[in-house]
Amino acid sequence: MCLSCVLLVGLGSPCEAQAPTVPPDPAGQQQPPHQDAPAPEPHPDLKPLVEVIRTRLHKRKYEEALQQASALLQRATEKGDAVGQAYAQRFRARALQELNRLQEALLAWERAEQLWREIGDGALVVEAMLGQAFCVWRANEAGSRRLVEQALELARAEQRRPLTLARILGNAGADWYNARVLGFAQQCWEQALVIFERLTPGSPETADTLNNLGIVAGDQGNVALARRYFEQALALHKHLAPNSLEVANTLNNLGVVAHRWGDLNLAQRYFEQALAIKVRLVPNSLTVASTLNNLGGVAFYRGDLLLAWRYFEQALALYERLAPNSLEVAGTLNNLGNVALNYGDLVSAQQYYGRALAIQERLAPNSLTMASTHVCLGLAARDGGDLALAQRYFEQALALYERLAPNSLEVAGTLNNLGSVARHRGDVVLAQRSFERALAIQERLAPNSLTVAGTLSNLAQLKLIQRQPQAALQLLQRAVALVEAHRQTLADPETRALLAEQRFQPYLLLALAYLQLNQPAKAAEAFERSRARSLAETLHQRQLALSPNLPAPLRQLLQQHQQLSAQRQRAYRQLQRADLNNPEQLAQLQRRLRALEQQQRALDERIRREFPAFARQYLPTPLSIQQIQQSLDAGTVLLYYALMENYLLIVAVSPTRVQGVVREVDSKQLEQQVRELRRILGKMPAFRSAPERESWQRLSQQLYAQLVAPVQGMLKGARRVLLCPDGVLSQLPWAALIVERRGGQPVYWVERATLHLTPSVGVYRQVRRVRPATQGVVIAAVWRYTGGAPIESAQARSPVATLLRRSGASTLLTDLPAVRVEVQLLRRLFGRQAGVVENAQATPQVVQRLAKNARVVHFACHARADNTDPLGSALLLAPAGAPRGMLTAEEVLFRWRLNADVVMLSACETGVGALRLHEGMYSLGRAFLGAGARSVGMSLWEVSDKATAELVHSFYKWYLRGVAKDEALRRAQLALRRSTLYADPYYWSGFVLMGDYR
Repeated sequence: MCLSCVLLVGLGSPCEAQAPTVPPDPAGQQQPPHQDAPAPEPHPDLKPLVEVIRTRLHKRKYEEALQQASALLQRATEKGDAVGQAYAQRFRARALQELNRLQEALLAWERAEQLWREIGDGALVVEAMLGQAFCVWRANEAGSRRLVEQALELARAEQRRPLTLARILGNAGADWYNARVLGFAQQCWEQALVIFERLTPGSPETADTLNNLGIVAGDQGNVALARRYFEQALALHKHLAPNSLEVANTLNNLGVVAHRWGDLNLAQRYFEQALAIKVRLVPNSLTVASTLNNLGGVAFYRGDLLLAWRYFEQALALYERLAPNSLEVAGTLNNLGNVALNYGDLVSAQQYYGRALAIQERLAPNSLTMASTHVCLGLAARDGGDLALAQRYFEQALALYERLAPNSLEVAGTLNNLGSVARHRGDVVLAQRSFERALAIQERLAPNSLTVAGTLSNLAQLKLIQRQPQAALQLLQRAVALVEAHRQTLADPETRALLAEQRFQPYLLLALAYLQLNQPAKAAEAFERSRARSLAETLHQRQLALSPNLPAPLRQLLQQHQQLSAQRQRAYRQLQRADLNNPEQLAQLQRRLRALEQQQRALDERIRREFPAFARQYLPTPLSIQQIQQSLDAGTVLLYYALMENYLLIVAVSPTRVQGVVREVDSKQLEQQVRELRRILGKMPAFRSAPERESWQRLSQQLYAQLVAPVQGMLKGARRVLLCPDGVLSQLPWAALIVERRGGQPVYWVERATLHLTPSVGVYRQVRRVRPATQGVVIAAVWRYTGGAPIESAQARSPVATLLRRSGASTLLTDLPAVRVEVQLLRRLFGRQAGVVENAQATPQVVQRLAKNARVVHFACHARADNTDPLGSALLLAPAGAPRGMLTAEEVLFRWRLNADVVMLSACETGVGALRLHEGMYSLGRAFLGAGARSVGMSLWEVSDKATAELVHSFYKWYLRGVAKDEALRRAQLALRRSTLYADPYYWSGFVLMGDYR
């Protein structure tokens, strides 16, 4: 089942529960003599044929079973054997029903009922009545309901063969479940469970029925009840057959429930345990594919689209091989469409959804699976700007959900989507009604969940549109409390960062509410709570562990904790890159992750128990406005930026003042302007088109007017500006914004202000606590690559080739002759302090060893940003162009430890990567900051190696004279600005400084 894509972000949760267990044929089952009366016996001559037909039905050979049942009917009629005729009609009815020949099946069930009544077998009378109800459901819903009620009333009075009846009810429940008539399925299974628990407590059939009731409860949105059923079933299955497929299937279903509840860690553990059993018992099977799908759903909801895509692709390959053109294929196509949609690839998403819908229209029209595809198509239409089409799709989905799964979480999710469309269309009344209905369902079925937080945020957004910030504030405070509670359950920083990207919308709305209430200080606190918290917490914990005042036993525990964190991150990264065709490798990595997680939890508990005062400091509390202001030196102004739907928020903070600005803007247009300016300035001037040469200065001046001019009053007299942007604003070359034109020439912001950046003040405070080494300069330089030769086809799958393709930049690795000049300049400048490793000597291992205790670490080489897998972004060291020469962001973040005052990444694209709305740019620069650098110099595009050599030489010249790093960079940029060759912003504005300016 594919949960609805909910809220405002177009996310899907592709989770699939195992199919309900179908008991064996009840009429031919050997019964315990003390429980059931014997089954009716056909004539002895007919018994062999009866058993053959049962086998054909069990093997789903329905056409053969139908032919043989007709032969049985003829022979039984000839013998005058009513029991044989009843069995023949029963078998005919079952085969015809499976062949979807429902009118013929109805007649056969009616004749079977008459015969069983004459014979006096109440259990089989109930089966025939339920069969009739199934056949008439689509044509006569009221008549079908009456038949079900009569059959269940008769079933409650059955005394002769109650166990047989329970198995009949189990089969009927499976029929109704597969037809997605969940209410009838639930009634049948509940009545079966009463019988099994009374007559065969602790039996496999009891466990199977609990499992089936858990599935239907989950589909109806009652996740708490589903969890109780599955936990009871799991206990029985483990007792009866530990490490069996029944255990795996129930673990899988518990994972679905945990996923719906919002506990992604627990869901992942259940799915991994299920997968480990399945790949051992039934490798490359449909049931393995279903759990791969579910693991993809967990990765997707965490925002790890790359891993989600790989899980879904592997599941699809298994489904297409084992069950081509099936509903399972359709569900997985939907999941792949969700990934494409979240990558921004609308065309591919619609293609996936269209393929899924074609299968569903043929196999399961007007079903829950079709409803989920309508939701997905609605989201694609909404993202494409067609709100009318989106509304039609959502309404179609809602109609199906309300008929097949009324008052379920699917209904709530679709109401949320309809509310979103209504809000976009300006219908606030309809939007509020939809959100309130959704919230009522969610608070009943999944209280304290992240879905509740999302709907509270949606309602708060309406209040802000209506200029009711106080009402919005109350909703948002509840939403933030829920998000914080869930965040506290996540152990590792990267998982917390992914949660932030999915669930931190309430913080931005909170900032807007405070600004509408004219409380800019509170807005600043809200911004800070949403920015780069994962990175700030990692740096905070590292600083605590380095404190000389800690008791030795605590310091040892903290070192173990950091080692375990790094090992978990590496193991998770290995899982991301693992061969999904190798189940043994997957199972091994998943076991390792579980073991590391258990060790870390045990260590956390030990720290809390033995050092409670320290444990309370381990996760830093959110900063107050006083702490934010105390972090700023005199003359520094901090600018928070947030770009929301239709709003630009700016909060300016100095050591003594706070000012807030809310501007209504076309956010998509503003984002496009930023991207366009960056695109044009990232081109060498000679390669710009005439329209580009004319437009970029206009764009630059417009962006200054929108982004800086509104807080110009706060900037008067400021010596430096600390920028804390989010989203696409993180990629803006701020130095190149044009303040005004004087004498026909542009005046850039860098000529008026000294600029540096930070992901958050929390990070800023941590990097300012770094006590850098007092001396030591390491220069790692590679300028000999491939001479510009293209990647050979034999190398096309190498990690370097993959990185070059993903970067979107040049796939050629040219030599860098200007790097040699750069190194010569820096040798002369630093003199005997400089330790230089060049070309073949500059391996990642050598540079790591030398950089560990250096004050300055300088890289001059090729680099590329991996826009798909940000931790795969890399500096391309020695061996040049080889995988062993890649120094990845992952390696730096998890294995390097620096004491550097400055790390200069004199290479292309070291400041760009995957753009996170709340955690900041996942770049090489961020990785070095996380490794312990006090500040990092980095680039926003493919820079000119000649101009870069001059810029970094000038930067270090001022740096060695004691000039602050941000001012040193400014002077270096201005030197190029005033030169003849490098005056264009392409040459100098792409370099930025992140971290402490001092």
